[in-house]
Amino acid sequence: MTRDEQKALAVLAKLLHLGLRNVRTGPTVPAFVTEPVWQLLCERFGLRAGETAEKDLADALGAA
Repeated sequence: MTRDEQKALAVLAKLLHLGLRNVRTGPTVPAFVTEPVWQLLCERFGLRAGETAEKDLADALGAA
């Protein structure tokens, strides 16, 4: 795991700890996250993998 991945994971963990839900991650799930772990994070915290920048922006603005 690279230093940038470690930082991103620490930020995500802090956001979830603070109660933030429905966070979009990058377009691909990190390689160290297994499918069962990803499903658990999605179910409990509403995590979703991002798609394209245009689609993510439209979803964030409620236009989709």
